[in-house]
Formats: sequence, structure tokens, C-alpha cells
Amino acid sequence: MKNSLLLIFILFLTSCSSTAYNDSDIDKISIDMGVLNQRLVGYLYRKELKKDLRSLDKDIYVTSALKIKDPSEVEYTNLLKKDGVVIQAKGMKADFVVCVKDLKPLLVLCDKASTPFVEKVIKNKNLNLGELIKEL
Repeated sequence: MKNSLLLIFILFLTSCSSTAYNDSDIDKISIDMGVLNQRLVGYLYRKELKKDLRSLDKDIYVTSALKIKDPSEVEYTNLLKKDGVVIQAKGMKADFVVCVKDLKPLLVLCDKASTPFVEKVIKNKNLNLGELIKEL
């Protein structure tokens, strides 16, 4: 009886703890983000927001990203759907910038859609997404 209670307690503790992202996970997520956002900027410009991305917000970004995702981009799209993730998007006429912050474990990714790479990948720092977006 004691052993089963101890096992349940250990399982509970391990399920509540957050695991840190390793470098391989971050590479996969950032590559997925960069590739998806390059496709997404064209989709939003031509179809969703009719040649003006200034009205882009978090909800439009997430809905559209999940709509056009490729099955190989599962790491990034899973991050978008995860509880405890903060997303901020800012649209410009023909481009957008998005920052995604996972609070547990702490990871921040920022991407300008028109570039083929993610501009910022920051681990273990709780930064203001609005300020990061202004920098891009």
C-alpha cells in the first residue's frame, strides 16, 4: 500500500514539473516557426486579410497558422496550442512579426515572417513581448 501511494505521489510530481527544452527541440520549433510564417504571410496577404496585414492579431495568427500548417510542423503548432503560452502578433502592410513565449519552461521565440529564420530565441528569461516586437 505504501509503495503504491509513493508511486502515485512520484508520478504526480513528475507530471507537474516542467522539462526544459533541449537544443534539438528548440531547433525544430524555430525551423517550423520560420517556415510556417513564410507561408503564412503570403496566405494572410492574398486570402485572409486582403493585402493589408495591419489588422493581424493573436487570434487571427493562431487560427490561420493551424489552418495552413504542414504535418511536419508539429512541434511549433503544438506549442501554439499549449496552455501557458503567450502570443503577440503585429501586422504591417505586407509583413508581420510574432513572438511566442512558453512560460513553463521559459522560452521566447520572435520571428519576422518575411525572413527565412527566427530572429530571436531566448531561454530562461521572462521578457516583454511588446518590447521584443518593437526591436524587430
